Amino acid sequence: MPSAVKNIVVKGITINAETTAKAILAIEKNVVPTFPFVSVSSAQTDPNVTVDYTGQKSPVESAVESKFSTSTIDELEKAVETVCGIVKSSSVSSTLKNSIVTATNSLMSVSQVLTSFVNISKSSDSSVTSVINSKYLSTSVKLSNTTINSQTGDNTIVTVTNDIVALKTDYKAPTLTSVSISPVSVHTGEYITVTFTASEALANIPTVVILGRNALVTKISGNSYNAVLQTTLSDSGTVAFSISSYIDLAGNAGGTVTATTDGSTCWARATAPTNVVTPIFSISSGTYSEAQTVTITTATAGATIRYTLDGSTPSATNGTVYSAPITISSTTTIKAIATKANVTNSDIASATYTINLVTLQAAAPEFSHTAGTYTSTQSVSITSATAGATITGTRSMAALLRRLTERFIPHP
Repeated sequence: MPSAVKNIVVKGITINAETTAKAILAIEKNVVPTFPFVSVSSAQTDPNVTVDYTGQKSPVESAVESKFSTSTIDELEKAVETVCGIVKSSSVSSTLKNSIVTATNSLMSVSQVLTSFVNISKSSDSSVTSVINSKYLSTSVKLSNTTINSQTGDNTIVTVTNDIVALKTDYKAPTLTSVSISPVSVHTGEYITVTFTASEALANIPTVVILGRNALVTKISGNSYNAVLQTTLSDSGTVAFSISSYIDLAGNAGGTVTATTDGSTCWARATAPTNVVTPIFSISSGTYSEAQTVTITTATAGATIRYTLDGSTPSATNGTVYSAPITISSTTTIKAIATKANVTNSDIASATYTINLVTLQAAAPEFSHTAGTYTSTQSVSITSATAGATITGTRSMAALLRRLTERFIPHP
């Protein structure tokens, strides 16, 4: 900056629901304008510099519009308009505003806007519904192909916020960097597994066809997937498969893959197995953000499945007899074995589920009155912007309340 410049004035920037939505997107997604707000020549000698954006878009607006779809901006604008409509309304009490809007003085993130929007949408207070109706404010928006309304939960808001991505700038198609098939051979009723890893995150679950039939595909972790198919009496010979319909987050489609990368093959034998078929879990090992319900099955009719959750090895006599789906709410390893009279026991199946539950922090309690000296008795209420939150206190909290009460005693 030239030493002669002492004052810089930027004016003419419109502030409304649209520009606020764009500013929030810029902050949330770290959008950097391609050109500066203020450009000053090195030869500048005037100490005062004024930049006027009247009638034109600011650098932030232009940058956001170039990176996000019109629908994303429009839907977030509707949510901002609803929240601001309630915050600015004189007919809605301050106490109520504080209880349903996460930050009445500043909305700095998409999640704050959406959380406040959901709280407003579900409010049954007549003053809120009156403002919504009179100003034709929205109570439902759609972001990242997800509808946000009075029924939306906190976890959905987190997911939607994370899923808002910039417009496509990547035109490189995804590839499969690793593909394998197992086991080497299978008997009738046993399972074939194709395991593969994509070069980048995918926007969908790929389609896998094994022996001409759609396989069950599950995400293991990261960019890795498992596809499983049970064989039938009609299956014999070299097992053919194809992996297709996989798309990256930028919308690029990958090519169909029909061969392994490690040279592995599988041969199907139309004969009955000599062992009990190894149990299979409905959900593959991996890391998950919520509890998982796992079912265990075996292709051997009449077999009994036993499982353990404590790390011990299951056997015909050790472990819990499987009878119903198992809910996994914390990191757990399941081991299972299938047994049947006069048939060799199955191999032991094992799957580890790492559960990282999404924990949201409740908003800090707020007092309806600020500390000060008053000439009349004051009634102080404590609220939290987090819907359904319970406010509790310790002795320290009680002491704080006493001190606040003393500050509110009428001044003689």
